[in-house]
Amino acid sequence: MSDGARLDEARCINTSLSALGNVIAALADPRAAHVPYRDSKVTKLLTDALGGNSHTALIATIGPMRANAGETLSTLLFAQRCMDVATRATINARVDYRELSAELQRALISAEHEHKLREAMLQAKYENRLRELGARAEAGDLGDALIENGIDHRQARLQHPHLVEFCYRMLNFSCCCVLHFCAVSFCELIM
Repeated sequence: MSDGARLDEARCINTSLSALGNVIAALADPRAAHVPYRDSKVTKLLTDALGGNSHTALIATIGPMRANAGETLSTLLFAQRCMDVATRATINARVDYRELSAELQRALISAEHEHKLREAMLQAKYENRLRELGARAEAGDLGDALIENGIDHRQARLQHPHLVEFCYRMLNFSCCCVLHFCAVSFCELIM
């Protein structure tokens, strides 16, 4: 006889097997309205395998000795009930990898095209802004242009002294084309 922890373990195993037998009996009976999957952790874990959309195999092991005759009979009866369960497995989704690859290629090309359009639009915007600021610098009111954009040129000199000084020098020499490489940083400074 078992006692203590082994007795509790055997009791839990028997309870789980009994709940599994009840689920199998409910699945095998076409008139059953309710399948008690929640009665045990085992049956809850096996919900998809037992009555779901899958192929399930059961291996029933039996013993040839006369002492195991009772367990062998109950195992064979359980296996017979399991054979009465009919599941109809269907394929959830068929994946055509060539079509999926082509769709992803189209999405990538579209994203690259949108990125190039946005980049060209921002480039044109920054170049126009630089031309406008270059014209103002030639007229001598770059400090006013910075203040109009919400930036005090003295504060800008403190935060970005090298960039502002470089831009002042370039704009004073009317070399806006040379400023092309620092257009993004300069426009972020004054926008």
